[in-house]
Amino acid sequence: KRDFLIVAAEGVSGLDTLSAVVEAAIGIRPTYSMLGYIQRGGMPTVRDRSTALRMGERAVQELLAGNSDAVIAERGGIIVPIPFDEAFSMKKSLDPSDIGAGHILTNG
Repeated sequence: KRDFLIVAAEGVSGLDTLSAVVEAAIGIRPTYSMLGYIQRGGMPTVRDRSTALRMGERAVQELLAGNSDAVIAERGGIIVPIPFDEAFSMKKSLDPSDIGAGHILTNG
């Protein structure tokens, strides 16, 4: 091999040092790429940004009202606080049709 690539999540530090260690060990100076939110999740849509803004606003309102033991969520298009106890005890379910779709996407 004549090249080497290190891929790291944003916020990881010491990549220059890691590159030097790799170069000393194998004789190849690697390049590195730091993944950001676009590579991990794509570009946010207008709805994503609007929902984040509304949820952030509601979180501040809840904190100012003295409620710091809730997660902010969207239920039926409405931004609501859900107590941590309730949120942690929620059962997560998967639509069986999603399993088939996932299989098609990953296996062709």
